[in-house]
Amino acid sequence: MIWVLAVIMILPPFAIDSTNNQKIYAGSFYGGVYVSADGGSTWSTNSQTTNSIFQIIVDPDDTDEIYAAGENGFYISTDGGANWSPSGAISGSILDLAQSASSHDILYAMAGSTSNYELYKSADRGTSWSNLGHTNIDPQKIAVDPSDSDTIYLATSSSSAYKSTDGGVSISQANTGLPSNPTTIWRIQTDGSNLFAVTRSGLFKSSDGGINWQVLKSLSGITRGVFSESKRWEDLRT
Repeated sequence: MIWVLAVIMILPPFAIDSTNNQKIYAGSFYGGVYVSADGGSTWSTNSQTTNSIFQIIVDPDDTDEIYAAGENGFYISTDGGANWSPSGAISGSILDLAQSASSHDILYAMAGSTSNYELYKSADRGTSWSNLGHTNIDPQKIAVDPSDSDTIYLATSSSSAYKSTDGGVSISQANTGLPSNPTTIWRIQTDGSNLFAVTRSGLFKSSDGGINWQVLKSLSGITRGVFSESKRWEDLRT
């Protein structure tokens, strides 16, 4: 089930250990990754991750293995966040990171610099990466179909969504019904049956894999989109 909160601000990313809900990982805008082992009462960090962190993922097969992506690239921890190792396989800032739910070895990342981001794919949990390109569309966000690791959706800074069914090698536009005026898609997410997008103009849904979109809620003045477990998509339609 997709959960969402229609929002007015960016929040740093956080992730919770699925086997221990007292273990929380939080990204910061300037200080790297913070770790709490007591449900958020106390926090620790170190200098191995620095600057802004944009995404954190706890590996579902080994919850001591954590992936963090941010302004200074991609980091891996294999000891529950006590130590981090940078991966030099991706250069530049990483705006988004996604792991396949059906094949956990596969990760996708958006990496690069301002207005020059590219799509990367790893088939070995971030040890090595392949640059799939697509700089011309300036991809910003990624969603992976939970039942098919080769089907992914990309959101761009120019109100366009793209779909790939071959693991990002080729892409095609999937934005009929999205706002025609240039407006950033802040978040794109799928539950396998439906696709959802948060834009500056509001919340949109596609039930046919991005071929057509319909507005769920018009929300003027949104500056960012943030997903939260505090409100369901169904609640926002009313």
